Amino acid sequence: MRARTLGVLAAVLAIAVIAIGGNSVVQSATEASSGAARLVSVQHFAAPGDGDSCTWETAAPDREGLSPLQRGNPFAAFQQASVRGLDAGSENALKPLRTLRDTRPTYSAIAVDVNTDEVILQDNNLWSYRVFNRLDNTPPGVDAQTPKRLVSGDNTALQFNNGLYVDPKNGDIYSVESDVGDKMTVFSREANGNVKPKRILHTPHRVYNMAVDEAHEEIFVTVEYPAEVVVYKKDATGEDQPIRRIRGDNTGLDAPHGIAVDEKNQLLYVNTWGHHSNFRVAGTGKFFPPAIKVYALNASDDAAPLRVITGDRTQLNWPAAMKLNTDTGELYVANDIGQSVLVFGSVATAKGDLAPVRVLKGPKTRLRNPTGVFLDLKNRELWVSNLGNASATAYPLLANGDVAPLRVIRSAPEDARSLNFGRTAAVTYDSNREQILVPNCVNHPQIAAFVRLAKEDTPYVRSIEGQKSRLGRTMHDLAYDAIHDEIVVTSPLAQAILTFRGGASGEEAPIRVIQGPKTGIMGVGATGKVSIDPKNNEIFLATPKQEIRVFARTANGDVAPLRILSGPDTQLDNGTQREGGGNVPAIRIDAVHNLLLIPTNGRSGGNGGGGKVLVFDRTASGNTKPRATIVGPVRLGNQFEVYGPNQLMLTHSRDTLEIWKIPTSGDSTTPPLRISAPLGRASGDTGIALDPAHKEVIIASSAGNAILTFSVPEVFDQPTTTSSSSQ
Repeated sequence: MRARTLGVLAAVLAIAVIAIGGNSVVQSATEASSGAARLVSVQHFAAPGDGDSCTWETAAPDREGLSPLQRGNPFAAFQQASVRGLDAGSENALKPLRTLRDTRPTYSAIAVDVNTDEVILQDNNLWSYRVFNRLDNTPPGVDAQTPKRLVSGDNTALQFNNGLYVDPKNGDIYSVESDVGDKMTVFSREANGNVKPKRILHTPHRVYNMAVDEAHEEIFVTVEYPAEVVVYKKDATGEDQPIRRIRGDNTGLDAPHGIAVDEKNQLLYVNTWGHHSNFRVAGTGKFFPPAIKVYALNASDDAAPLRVITGDRTQLNWPAAMKLNTDTGELYVANDIGQSVLVFGSVATAKGDLAPVRVLKGPKTRLRNPTGVFLDLKNRELWVSNLGNASATAYPLLANGDVAPLRVIRSAPEDARSLNFGRTAAVTYDSNREQILVPNCVNHPQIAAFVRLAKEDTPYVRSIEGQKSRLGRTMHDLAYDAIHDEIVVTSPLAQAILTFRGGASGEEAPIRVIQGPKTGIMGVGATGKVSIDPKNNEIFLATPKQEIRVFARTANGDVAPLRILSGPDTQLDNGTQREGGGNVPAIRIDAVHNLLLIPTNGRSGGNGGGGKVLVFDRTASGNTKPRATIVGPVRLGNQFEVYGPNQLMLTHSRDTLEIWKIPTSGDSTTPPLRISAPLGRASGDTGIALDPAHKEVIIASSAGNAILTFSVPEVFDQPTTTSSSSQ
């Protein structure tokens, strides 16, 4: 008897991959003694033309597109030699079994051109804005209203845009972006199609909304973090700098969102969500109630608010856009989680726990996650954009209570519910409920749960959201603890680690919060990553101080870490915290082999750039050297994953799934198995999760606002051995 391991490389077969015009041709030689074809190697050739694609791959019902390499079990080959997969341009690339995305617009903002009777709706899902007639009213039975103009495409520079403003004089359309591009675009009224903007102004990172003082020709823009209001000349362009800024600890600008200008009373109104911290100082995170803060219109630097409206009576719950009725002095607030529009009277002098004078709310209103609001004083109408159902609804200006809209502009069927995706940069899998958990990095920072088999336009079954959840933007990672049935995520803007019940839903508070000076948590993007070790009851967090802080899973409140891994011998390079940005790599634990994996080089080694991965003992602390290194270069997105039973590490970036063998000692230069797995709208900013029970790999595409599921059984299959007898 003799045993032989399947997939071991032998000289009895050769496979040559010949790149012809970007397509791969696989040729095999036959074993002389038995006539059986066996794998020797697959060589990787770069395909010409590495441009991003804006088309979507269709779901594959089976694995007919897989190469012989992928149909077998190639991982035993790591024992003796390297094996490489097919190039990203290959016709044999993996196709997703399912793609979860919203095919319809997600309307984040609204404006009305009262001179032309046109409604403009900002869409931060499909990266566009759409123009409709003001009197459009989508009839029952019609799935979607056809816009009269649609501005969309690469030339427009539109991405995750939220704020919207129409110049009352010339009809120019201003739009600000909340992530990635950090810019304000300005289009002419007549713009249509894939057109370039008239001008682009580069703004700080994490801009949310805008307002304009026409008398002084100044634009006011809210920045969520580091929190500030920046003021530009209205005609600012390119690299023009703000003429003044409101920022500092005294301002009370804790995650500012909506903003409105009061030219008559020379006041500025800003609503805040209450996430507070100084990214330069560890342990300064706090949560405050939502509020509307009133400033002098010419306020600058560290100016304190003149008055604050806050308290339970206000009903504020993730307040979004605001507009001031200049005739009455009433302030209208789109109240996202409250499913309402709040109207506050005498706002120029109001303060404290003030109840609204009117509340538009109820099933007849058709409001669902309203985030945009506009007052058409000429026609005495209130317009609202609904993030949650791809619609705009018009009401009488003084509407109060459960009032049906005068008209509805829909871009989806009447009963449709939006996925509310806002840059899906991470993902995890709830194996107990067989649900995919998806956080939003930018707009409407929910954690939504979808059934495993969800596909296009499948609504979520539950969502954690709202003020009580303490969730905020910049969630670049999260984890599901299947042993204790818990969800762990960070609230980066408040330097906190949140733990929820596994079945948490709606506006549910976390069961534990790690936050405070003793925690040593610092940064903002740098606190967007978190990892858990359920088996050993620990939570891991990297910081830009080039350290790993390890907390007890059950820690709650202002607690010190159990241990800290830090020092020159560790070789940690988590990147640096910079103004408005900075990030650190994800961390993962192989609890089967008691290993801790930490990528280096921060973001310079992420998003497709390539870096190395340090391997430590799980309990390493202090100035400890790594026991092993994956030399790489390893291309990383926001997340990577470990499959402990087969001692494998998985990453996905730039349309390629990479599978690495995890070493336990020394420097490993073994190349990964590379499998082409295109995401459609290509991006290196990706998330990844594993579903071992169904042998599936789940990829989050931030650029595509989509979750794609691939069948990759080779990751989860055990190395196979067979026995044969020799006579």
